[in-house]
Amino acid sequence: MKKTLLVIAFFSGTYSLLPAQTYLGISAGPTFGSMKTKIENESVSSQYLTGFMAGLNASVSLTKNISVRPEINFVQKGASAEIENENGKETTKFNCLEFPLNLVFNNQSKMGKFFVGGGPSITYSIMGKYKYDGELPERADLSFGKANYDDFKSFEFGINALIGYQLTNGLYLAANYNQGLTNLINIPLAEVHSNYFGIRLGMMLKGQ
Repeated sequence: MKKTLLVIAFFSGTYSLLPAQTYLGISAGPTFGSMKTKIENESVSSQYLTGFMAGLNASVSLTKNISVRPEINFVQKGASAEIENENGKETTKFNCLEFPLNLVFNNQSKMGKFFVGGGPSITYSIMGKYKYDGELPERADLSFGKANYDDFKSFEFGINALIGYQLTNGLYLAANYNQGLTNLINIPLAEVHSNYFGIRLGMMLKGQ
C-alpha cells in the first residue's frame, strides 16, 4: 500500500509541475489481456481475457505536432486458458496501476486531430484473483512480491503503443497495445510476460 501511495504521489507532483499549455483528460474502455509463458525452450500463449481500464491523462505540447502524453490508469490484465483433459477453464486477473509515458505525433485537421505514438510504461499490481471452473472449482487470491512463494512480481516494465482521433470538442477514441518486457515470476528457468489491447473513449477537459 505504501508503494502505491508513493507512486501516485510522484506522478501527482509531476503533473503539478507541468506548464500552462497542458490539457487534462479522462478515458475508459475494455481491455483484452493475454500472457505468454516460457519454460526452457517451450512457449505457450494464453487465450484473451476481457477486462476494464479507466484513467487520467495529460497532453503537453512540445511543438506544433509533437506532444508528451503521460497517463495514470487502472487496468485489468490477465489470461484465460481451457483445460481440455479436465473440461475446465482457469483465469488469472490482475488489478493494476499503470503509468505510461507516450511521445505523440499529432496531425491536425478541421474536425480534430489524428494522433499516434508510444513509449515506456510501469505497472504496479494492486491485487489479483485466480479462478478455476471445472470438476473441482477453486478460487484464490494472488500474492505479489519478490519472494519465491509469491505468485507474481509487483512491478512490470513494458512498452506502450497508442493511436487515436480527437475531435475539436475534446472527445476522442483511442486504442493502445501494451507489451510487458520484464519477467513476472520468481521461478528459475521460467518466464511470464503479459500484454493487452485496449480501446478507450475519452474526453480532454480543455480542447487544444
